[in-house]
Amino acid sequence: MDAPKPGHGDHWLAALEQDDPRLRDALAPPLDAPEGVRLLRSPLTEALDMVQVTARRRLVTAYPEPRATALVHVTPRQLSLWETHVEGWLVVEHEGAGALTLFPTDLAEQAAYYQSAGTRRGLDLEIAGIAYLAHRVAGEKGAPRLAPARRADARFLPDDYWFEGLVHAVHPAGASEVLDLEMQGGLEVPVVVREATGAAPGDHAQGYLWLTARRASGPLGKA
Repeated sequence: MDAPKPGHGDHWLAALEQDDPRLRDALAPPLDAPEGVRLLRSPLTEALDMVQVTARRRLVTAYPEPRATALVHVTPRQLSLWETHVEGWLVVEHEGAGALTLFPTDLAEQAAYYQSAGTRRGLDLEIAGIAYLAHRVAGEKGAPRLAPARRADARFLPDDYWFEGLVHAVHPAGASEVLDLEMQGGLEVPVVVREATGAAPGDHAQGYLWLTARRASGPLGKA
């Protein structure tokens, strides 16, 4: 996999090859798009769904969404909406991992839930990552952790992270795989990797990822 290029446009290149025809489909508005705001999910790969948000029959935004998730309970701190008003960053506090900035993939349909940030005692979320770049750590292992990628390169966005994680399980998903990783403070994050890393349980994996979340739908998440 190529080195990460900071910016949200690379979410698609983390999910698919640049010449994959599914990229064109992702950026084309659905034929049956209604007048109002609507979020539509459809299968993208074995590990990812495609989310399209439309308004007034036009495509507002589209992005990949991991299927495998981990359930977390967090304290919301701040919700920052983007110009589209259907995307934004959610800042939360995790008891073990500390402050995290997440991209809520379901903001268009769960806006009221997230807009209570700062007033609710806690939120139950499903979190997951999509790796821009990931590899098995072959040498000395470091402490598992997530760290804001902006510390290394200011072009990264707040929901982009450098990571080193302890591999608990590896789930093949077609040409890609999903790594169940443990980060600092007991935080567990399933991470979709476009190309197999060769990692096995007990190894460490390292790289860069985009951290996503959605409102929890049940005790085990979506996967």
